[in-house]
Amino acid sequence: MLGDCGRDTLDLVGDPAITGARSDVPERRKFRMLVVDDEPENVEFLKRMFRRDYDVEVAQSGTEALSRLEAEPFDVIITDQMMPGMTGTELLTRSISLAPDAIRILVTGFPDLETAISSINEGRAYRFFTKPIDRRELVGAVNSALDQLRAGEVLQRQIDALTAERDALRARLDELERNVAAEVDRRAAAVVEELARLRERDPFDDETLLYCKSEMVRRVEEELARSERFGLLCSFALLRVVGLDDLPDPSVAIDRMSDLLRLAVRRFDDAARWSRDTFALLMPHTDQKGAEAAVARLHALAASDDDGAPPLPLEGAIAVYPATGTTADELIAEVERVLGAR
Repeated sequence: MLGDCGRDTLDLVGDPAITGARSDVPERRKFRMLVVDDEPENVEFLKRMFRRDYDVEVAQSGTEALSRLEAEPFDVIITDQMMPGMTGTELLTRSISLAPDAIRILVTGFPDLETAISSINEGRAYRFFTKPIDRRELVGAVNSALDQLRAGEVLQRQIDALTAERDALRARLDELERNVAAEVDRRAAAVVEELARLRERDPFDDETLLYCKSEMVRRVEEELARSERFGLLCSFALLRVVGLDDLPDPSVAIDRMSDLLRLAVRRFDDAARWSRDTFALLMPHTDQKGAEAAVARLHALAASDDDGAPPLPLEGAIAVYPATGTTADELIAEVERVLGAR
């Protein structure tokens, strides 16, 4: 394989003490080398030269080499060019699909430019050697190539580790984002729920700051219980602004009506916003006549334009305890019935 002619035996130039050993390199995995030559003494010599640092296997033909490459991985392929049945260039070319990352080295005793170009372009040869070979150069070429391969493996491991760390961080970040989003949703839902509860408990109407309907119902129930206990009268009235949404500015009318209720009611009376256009008035210790007088006073104030505001057309209904009913539901149902019939 390595003599000064195609079929000669190995002929190496240089210090015979050189064996390719790398005493300065820390212990690491042995790279696998496939030596291909039909001359047994040549492959045996190369095997002895590299076996200390490399796991060396041999093949005596291109066909045998391809079978070995199909069965197991190799990092380095060193092949003679002139072999029966298949040239070294053909072997290197066919080995690309089986060992795409292997270092490929071609040795020939009949150097020519075409062989060199073919081995490099078609067989992706790393180096092209002619016989006789300088042992130092061959060992140096193999070690240099594998140092690059080893550095690439180290770099790839670092890349893989960083990629795994990045993926783990991304997964953790995604988990944190999901947890934060879930916590935000949970807290937002809790706030909405609490606001709803507060709104339900809030006794005042947001727009007029009078009592809201639910609070007025509660107060009617309490006042009727007190009236029953002490034998007192109690009146309840609803007053509706007629055609509220047809007025130039409904919000002004609502504000004026709430102001009139605050102005007209007695200290112990209660006023409330019953619905959008309707207001309620609870009058303890008041009979039918007193309730009618209070409602008439509100009608008069609403119809007046002394303050420059347009008159407010009102209509109302009155229920008196115990004549109209003895429960809050009965009184409320009666005034709503009367007001609805108008």
